[in-house]
Amino acid sequence: MKTTVEIDDELLRGAKRAAIDRRCTLRDLMERGLREIAPAARPARKIKWVHASGPWPKGLDVSSREKMWEWIEREPKR
Repeated sequence: MKTTVEIDDELLRGAKRAAIDRRCTLRDLMERGLREIAPAARPARKIKWVHASGPWPKGLDVSSREKMWEWIEREPKR
């Protein structure tokens, strides 16, 4: 994929020198660096749906994520 990134001039010159020293292209050098810091692309895990019967827990408002998180934060840890 092609992209445009602004890089400091000195940093780019240093990266080009490093690529020459390693006998690789600037692209290869940048890709190696990004692979080290970026998580590897993994196939999505299949979701296992959990079904439960009965009423919602007391005080749980499922009308918004924010309200659900507030409920989770209020509930004592088990």
